[in-house]
Amino acid sequence: MASIFPRRGLAALLALTALSGCSSDQLDDALWGVYFVKLDADPAEVVGLVSEVSSELNLDVLQIYDSASEGFSVRLPRLLVPELEQVSGVELVVEDKERNYVVPEDPDSDFEYGDDEVPDSIFRIGGPYQGAADLGDIAVAIIDTGIDASHTDLNVVGEVDVVCESWDDCAAGSDPNGHGTHVAGTVGAIADSNGVAGVAPGVKLHAVRVLGSDGSGYYSDIIAGIEYVLENPEIRVVNMSLGGGMSSATDPLAEAIERLIDSGVIVCIAAGNESQDTANVSPAGYDLGVVVSAYDASNSDLGFAWFSNYGDEVDIAAPGVSIYSTWPGGGYEALDGTSMATPHVAGAAALYLAEDASRTPDQFRDDLISSGENGYYDQGGDHPEPLLSLTGLLQ
Repeated sequence: MASIFPRRGLAALLALTALSGCSSDQLDDALWGVYFVKLDADPAEVVGLVSEVSSELNLDVLQIYDSASEGFSVRLPRLLVPELEQVSGVELVVEDKERNYVVPEDPDSDFEYGDDEVPDSIFRIGGPYQGAADLGDIAVAIIDTGIDASHTDLNVVGEVDVVCESWDDCAAGSDPNGHGTHVAGTVGAIADSNGVAGVAPGVKLHAVRVLGSDGSGYYSDIIAGIEYVLENPEIRVVNMSLGGGMSSATDPLAEAIERLIDSGVIVCIAAGNESQDTANVSPAGYDLGVVVSAYDASNSDLGFAWFSNYGDEVDIAAPGVSIYSTWPGGGYEALDGTSMATPHVAGAAALYLAEDASRTPDQFRDDLISSGENGYYDQGGDHPEPLLSLTGLLQ
């Protein structure tokens, strides 16, 4: 491919840095950015095209996508973006400008649990599971802050640390934040008379770390996590307890999630904790997958959690207040949030597929909604969605 990317842009950037008298750290945010580059290429052509472009332009490529999308993410001087947009084969360059894809800020919980293994939230949805389905062929990916793979209550069989690959912020086999480990326990903590039991006890878990130790991350890294799922066909369910602002810049993420669903993967997405319409939130607002709101069943039925987002995109409610689950270091904690509600649905999805692996994401969503509990306390208004009924779904 002939170069149409002159070196004058880089020279100007270096001159500006020298003349400004500022340190490189001071100028970093102003002069450099992270971008998602969409290519007009077939999947088989992506790796070769990225190699050619990055070699010619000396680009700092972070991730390459040939399944969830066709393109790459890159750290690039802002001055050079217009010229990159003119390179043959480049369809779109979108800035991933803030680490605004984050674990929702979970409200503090003041509810105390006892030592019983099955959390109250699972009893509320009709658990624990009493069937005989074999979960051995089903795996669930937790796209989050990682999972503490050493926790004896969790069956972690695979992992990828996208944050480490992109940013050298590594946490192999661990979870510096705790959020992903908590989510994982609600999905599938092992039923062994110790600790807690998840909705789908002992299901195989893949830790897909796309958020850093502070719970924040880039949507381009989330797309890389989706790439990992598409490359591991045993993963049939994905839990995405994360979110950020809605904008056209995040459209590549919507496309990646849609491809994931088209491949037969059930995607469960947290509605968010800002007490606002999900139309303002990504990925919940894309109306893709199954979007989950949070209900307060911590001490009988108390109504919808005050923080839970709402809107036309929401499909189902699940318990999301004082949810007791696994925590890094072999411990257990109670947390609140739609992040805690969503893994109840992801665990139910694993059981649903274990009983019949030929079922599709559309069938799951339809059956989930039609079998959900209606007429429960506080249903209506902003929250017309049914409440997850595990027994109803599996019948």
